[in-house]
Amino acid sequence: MTPFSLLCEPLSPDQQLAHARRWSAQFNAISAKHARPQAPQKSHARLRIGYFSSDFYAHATAYLLAEVLELHDRDRFEVFRLFLRPGGQQPNAGRLRAACEHFVDLARDPMTSPPAAFATMSSTS
Repeated sequence: MTPFSLLCEPLSPDQQLAHARRWSAQFNAISAKHARPQAPQKSHARLRIGYFSSDFYAHATAYLLAEVLELHDRDRFEVFRLFLRPGGQQPNAGRLRAACEHFVDLARDPMTSPPAAFATMSSTS
């Protein structure tokens, strides 16, 4: 039984935590078995954050996310917007473009996979 399903049971927080730890322990062996070695990463002065979506156009997600993108501290974070759908000149596109330092249009790129997007983020200087 998953820990989430126990939330409606009359258990104390300590009992729920103990169950969650027991339940999650089964995944440790799986994670260790399939872990990939980490490639050496290029050091960047700021933390790079990528927002990956096909909804960066006149869509509710884009309107709700615009302020989140604008409020990132530019001294500490480098913000990428990775887009999967041709956007054209949508009403919110200008605000979203201004809110991110980098715009990667994966819809026009032949390599539209998430690994390709992360490679794009890593290679951008």
